[in-house]
Amino acid sequence: MENLLINKCNIIIRRNLESNFIFKKNYGELALDEKAYFVSRRYREAVVLFVKRMKDVKPRFYFKNLEKNIEILRIKNKLFLVNSIGNYNCIDNVISMVLKHCFSSIYHELMHMASFYLTDDGIYMIGFRQFRPFLLDIGGGLNEGYTELLTERYFFDQGVDYTYKCLVNFAKDIESIVGKDKMEELYFNSDLYNLKEDIIKDCSEEEFMQFLNDSDWFLVKGKNYDFSELIERAQRMGNFVYLTYLKRQNRLFLDDEISVDEYENRLAETITKIDKLYFDFDGKVFWKCNKKKMSEELLKIGIEVSGFEDEILEDDKTMVKKN
Repeated sequence: MENLLINKCNIIIRRNLESNFIFKKNYGELALDEKAYFVSRRYREAVVLFVKRMKDVKPRFYFKNLEKNIEILRIKNKLFLVNSIGNYNCIDNVISMVLKHCFSSIYHELMHMASFYLTDDGIYMIGFRQFRPFLLDIGGGLNEGYTELLTERYFFDQGVDYTYKCLVNFAKDIESIVGKDKMEELYFNSDLYNLKEDIIKDCSEEEFMQFLNDSDWFLVKGKNYDFSELIERAQRMGNFVYLTYLKRQNRLFLDDEISVDEYENRLAETITKIDKLYFDFDGKVFWKCNKKKMSEELLKIGIEVSGFEDEILEDDKTMVKKN
């Protein structure tokens, strides 16, 4: 009975606290932490933790999207007909969760919410995804990969699901080109355009758009694929990210932005990584890069690599790891 009275007392205190927020301040005047408190009773602890941790670990973030979206955010439980445990509907600003998995994916969905912006001409910008219903949808694959990468980076101790593994790896590769701080800032400002502008300093715009297209293919058709097409797309993506990274290091060296020692170390580390890098998708293992084409492209910027083709099958379309 004593414990029951304590619990009742806590309930009364909590209600009074909420009354103070509501009647002593206009909602628009509340701090971001206070707004997080009101989003959902069931998910209150997770939402408050999300806001607090993002502000603590990344004080430089621009929170304009988060501050606006959290005011009208709703979180509800839902049964999905497809294999999904969570979803963020940016049109209605609603997060839907499968109850038994709710806390393993809530932070991923909150990342989506924090990076969402609607333009004046009706384009939905969510991190690195841009879409307009029935007309445009691009960047979803890169966006899901990077959203999960950030979720694992900042909420690894909250039982996250570690989903979208192949897309996370490619998003990490893109981040290595741009730089971690800049990539995160672009993501939270829903700025795919300036990500593209940064990347195409060392590749063509067509190559970057093809990378986005291939990433979207993995997101949409992940489990229903032709294996030869999967290899072709994966290796094209692998070649793109590593060639672009190496071209950037080459440009930085020629512009005297990195020393010769730093340049040589980055080249050696990357080439060693490429030579040992396998791509594992749905239990099928093959080379992440088409290393023959990779070596040909590297020669164009004066980097000679030997031995890349030694361990792979001759047919480029079936470059599967030998067991």
